[in-house]
Amino acid sequence: MRTQETAARIGALAVVVLALTLAAMHAVQPDLDPMRHYVSEYAYGPFGGWLQVGYVVAAAGALLLALSVAAWLPGPRWTAIVAASLVLVAVGLAATGLTRIDVPVDGNVSTTSGTFHELAGYVAILGLLVGGFGLAAALGRADRDRLAGVAWRYAGIVVVAVVATIVLQRLDLVGLGQRIFLAVALSWLVWVGMQAGGRTEQAEPRAVRS
Repeated sequence: MRTQETAARIGALAVVVLALTLAAMHAVQPDLDPMRHYVSEYAYGPFGGWLQVGYVVAAAGALLLALSVAAWLPGPRWTAIVAASLVLVAVGLAATGLTRIDVPVDGNVSTTSGTFHELAGYVAILGLLVGGFGLAAALGRADRDRLAGVAWRYAGIVVVAVVATIVLQRLDLVGLGQRIFLAVALSWLVWVGMQAGGRTEQAEPRAVRS
């Protein structure tokens, strides 16, 4: 069990690395308007490589979280659902870091890298949505009411963040929307890591409802 605890803590720390990297990008490249530009556009700046590394590190962290949930969640079905969703998040984060977003240069330019970069975002969002609701349902069935309540709120906030991103994109504030979503998504991953890494005394539920 100690191995899973360590994996969860390292996974959460890896996600924090990405959060700090994203925050640093705003300081080292202040010429990019954060309200109207995607964070992925920082990859074209002088410190863009660090951003890409940050995404890959966070992807490794999400994989560690996927491995750690087996010692924390009740029942193989819920463990598989949440773990698979975290793997999707990891794939999305890794692909985001290993590809670059398309930026308009003398018109709209579409590249293979840009296409995969966009798809990576959808994969990560899908994983977060499934994982958020799956985790909340798992904790609820295990009668962990307080944690389940937090998990349900997080799942709802992720949905709100996705909708807000779409709305803000139509208002030419796509950068703001994406940053709101990233803040919610990364904080959820860190919360999962903190619970799986520091709350394993609750790994045995009082009763698991069928």
